[in-house]
Amino acid sequence: MFENSVKLTENFKNKHKEVPWSAIKGMLNRIVHDYGKVDVKVIYDTVKIDLPKIVAIMKKYI
Repeated sequence: MFENSVKLTENFKNKHKEVPWSAIKGMLNRIVHDYGKVDVKVIYDTVKIDLPKIVAIMKKYI
């Protein structure tokens, strides 16, 4: 999901501002570029709290 979010057009992102696009891209950058420095709690919170919210938003468009 993280990688594909950066491939979306700005027009699409602007039409769906309820999705935290910059936070998604930020997480991608942290995972890819901060290998051993990624805080496990941040990953856990993202998976348990943030990801379900994003999935619920995305389900509207499927």
